[in-house]
Amino acid sequence: MKRLATFVMAVVLATAGVSAQDDVLCRAKAGDALMLFTLNGLQNIGAGSFNGGVGMGYYISNGLQIRAGVGFGTNSETAGEGDAEAKETNGSFSIVPALRLNLVNSSTVCGYTGLQVGFMSTSGSTSVGGTETSSSSSSTISAGLILGAEWFAWRNVSLSLEYGFGYSSQSGTEKNGQGTETDLPTISGINLGLSTVQFALALYFN
Repeated sequence: MKRLATFVMAVVLATAGVSAQDDVLCRAKAGDALMLFTLNGLQNIGAGSFNGGVGMGYYISNGLQIRAGVGFGTNSETAGEGDAEAKETNGSFSIVPALRLNLVNSSTVCGYTGLQVGFMSTSGSTSVGGTETSSSSSSTISAGLILGAEWFAWRNVSLSLEYGFGYSSQSGTEKNGQGTETDLPTISGINLGLSTVQFALALYFN
């Protein structure tokens, strides 16, 4: 994932000169449609993990976009060998609709804010020597504000950096190796920090 982040930054630098020469303007007119590819959370960029997704966006009027995305994440850690091998795996899936309003348009850069809600389902398991010792599942509901900037490298290609902050509530269950299931404590709070930063690549259709 570090290599992917480096590649994205290289694309930004490589296309800066091209954008300066071309008359590229912010795409934010009614009827503009786009596909999004995202990488979520700076703290999630590391070996053995992935947290990203895809989505669609559509401008219902000038400067006002509706969008919806699906996200997915995986993480796996292994220690030891043979019968002593301990492995922990985690996965997640999310659905995130949002309403975005452009506030500032300056040539190739659009500044925006918006409202976003989301639902995420996560699951995880731990095993030792190939035998599962525990498992868990949880669901998270969230809502909040987004603030970001979108930069157009070409007319139909843009890169954006977005920061989100809001409220979330998580609940779930845990099962031990004997099959006994218990409820996990409900966790609620305000989300801020590097984990709420999102990078996105957008491809415009028209």
